[in-house]
Amino acid sequence: MKWRKRTWERHLDSLLLPTIPEIGRSQATAAAAHAADGDDQAVRAFVTAMIWGYGPVGYGAWRTRRILDLSGAVAGHRLREVALAAADGPIEAFSAMARAPLPYLGPAFGTKYIYFCTAAVRDRHGGRTAPVLDEVVRRWFARHTGSRLSGTWSVPQYRWYLSCLESWGSTLGIPSDHVEELIFRSRVTTEENRLWAERLLVGTDSQGEALAALDDLRAAIDVLGDSAAEASDPLLEQLRTVIGTDPDEELPDREPS
Repeated sequence: MKWRKRTWERHLDSLLLPTIPEIGRSQATAAAAHAADGDDQAVRAFVTAMIWGYGPVGYGAWRTRRILDLSGAVAGHRLREVALAAADGPIEAFSAMARAPLPYLGPAFGTKYIYFCTAAVRDRHGGRTAPVLDEVVRRWFARHTGSRLSGTWSVPQYRWYLSCLESWGSTLGIPSDHVEELIFRSRVTTEENRLWAERLLVGTDSQGEALAALDDLRAAIDVLGDSAAEASDPLLEQLRTVIGTDPDEELPDREPS
């Protein structure tokens, strides 16, 4: 999956960003393999997971910066704790994040980071990982099992979710994260549908949609050349300041994973 490097560079230090043009599961897992080595490595792995999670959606960079800004110096420490806990197993990694989640990081995107941390050490646990649990998966569960997962950092609910995926995976002869991917793809089967699903599921996030539109406008102006981009930057930043004035409400969580 290609990602909007220029958009992310406007919000985050380039040292935190990947240097490769495309991010897939294998690249995000490779980044997470170093998350336990230090706080900076953990933040870089987290950013890579968020890039993978948000894909081309414009406001992913803004949301990620918001999480890191509000977390302050504790962000790297907490993210590294989760990576270290991944060595003990998927539930331990989820529990480590659940004890003190970073501000505005819900399970929909938090489990993306946790997933890659556990995927990086899956050989230690017989191939077990902590699969993503986001809104698309939760809706699938509600429709097909009659069980409504809360979308909170509930360890008992996540334990039950994981047990379901592992049980089905055992029957199918595939690991639990492949089951999660099948569930997701059963709901969202094409790149166009992925973007549609993102818009649908964050439809109440007017602030996020406005920021996404602003990033799209900036990208369109960039095509006109450097002079147009430089002339428009002050105006676009004024708009970003207006839009980014935060109403004190939780942002809806979801990516097409």
